[in-house]
Amino acid sequence: MGIDTTIHLGEDAAKKLDKSAKKAGVSRSEMAMALLQRLMREHGKMAKNWRAVRYQKKAAGKSWRRLHVRYGKKDYEFCIDMRNFFKSSVSGLLAFAISEYLEEIMLIDSKGRRPGITDNYFFHAYAIICEEVENAVCWRIYWNIPPIPSKIFPE
Repeated sequence: MGIDTTIHLGEDAAKKLDKSAKKAGVSRSEMAMALLQRLMREHGKMAKNWRAVRYQKKAAGKSWRRLHVRYGKKDYEFCIDMRNFFKSSVSGLLAFAISEYLEEIMLIDSKGRRPGITDNYFFHAYAIICEEVENAVCWRIYWNIPPIPSKIFPE
């Protein structure tokens, strides 16, 4: 079962998202997730600490649209994790991804496919482990499991 939520984008970004989804033959939600997954590849540059979540700046005279999307449970958790680690709203991250990666996502390879948009889940597995180490509560989040799972999972 999917999780329904909304994203808030400027009119131009919303039109680009919808137009590209239609051209690629995928839903708005699938296109948004493909863009967010592409953005996640920049995780080392994007992670922030010790600040509040930032939202998109309101520009005078700029039109905004609230768009409905539906994500699978893993995709929804992926978005929440991105928000927490990158300290930016999911809508802000998506607006950035549209401006930076939409053209790349829409490229067609020699076989007529768009490798940036796939039915295959970008992260094949998700694991969250809670541990107590002395008086500290520790959370470990894994997007993908390494080839030797025993390296991360306690015995």
